[in-house]
Amino acid sequence: MKAVESQLIELLGETDALFAPIRDWSNPAAVTAILEMRSDFRRRGLPIPRAGGSAESRKRIERLFDQIEQSRLAIFRRTNGRRTHWRLADVVDWQLRHRCGQSGFDEAMTVLLIVDELTRRGHTNGGYVPDWSIALSRGDGGRSAKSRDWVAYAGELALPALVRNWLVSWSDLDGACGYRLTNEGRAFLAEPQPPITTIWPNYNVDAHDAYFAALDDALAELKTMKPKHENAVAIPLSAGDWPSAASRAGIPAVFDRRGEVRSPQQWLRALARNTKAKNDNRLE
Repeated sequence: MKAVESQLIELLGETDALFAPIRDWSNPAAVTAILEMRSDFRRRGLPIPRAGGSAESRKRIERLFDQIEQSRLAIFRRTNGRRTHWRLADVVDWQLRHRCGQSGFDEAMTVLLIVDELTRRGHTNGGYVPDWSIALSRGDGGRSAKSRDWVAYAGELALPALVRNWLVSWSDLDGACGYRLTNEGRAFLAEPQPPITTIWPNYNVDAHDAYFAALDDALAELKTMKPKHENAVAIPLSAGDWPSAASRAGIPAVFDRRGEVRSPQQWLRALARNTKAKNDNRLE
């Protein structure tokens, strides 16, 4: 991989780590710090670490950032003329997800549709739709090994929507997670706009590996973070208020029976079939 692509993939992994669903409450201070960082990301992006090493090494990094900025691959925030924060340009984010073999627009749309429909039906805990309801048609709360894998995978599918603030996620002390549609997410669902690009880079295994290396490193670092405000406290969801599986009856999951991810069109067709079957049963 070229240096520019490698740097941008690292940024993608770090961004996804910040918005990955929180399932570990063993260090509440770190959870609070993550919330602070998410809020700061909305305003400025991720902080750019100060470059170390030799003067020549620092100049090389500055030239790399110059190239990224001039090509409009990322958006930078400056303070006193110095780059301090950055985030990927929207279309570059989509392209890199494709390059790294990660979930894209269709997967995020399907998750949004499910969260929207289940929210309308009141299948929530404090406004948050449980993650197992997205992944599983008949939920066991994610207790079996197979369902836990599917629930975790559904969280990965939601990442593009979480990063764009179409969804927010939250969890209880046991790590059970839920998703809530934001005002931005509702506005997007009302008029969805697919990524505007004619360039979809081919999947690359080195890019895939680089993404997960950056993701894992960032996740490990986030577990050690401390909040800037000492009195700030994160409040988890109530573990006893999750809805029952019965209240999601008839809503297709993000995965079909073969374990394939449904496209938005496939999901809407499945919902229509389920609704028709339910209405037919009422008539009989």
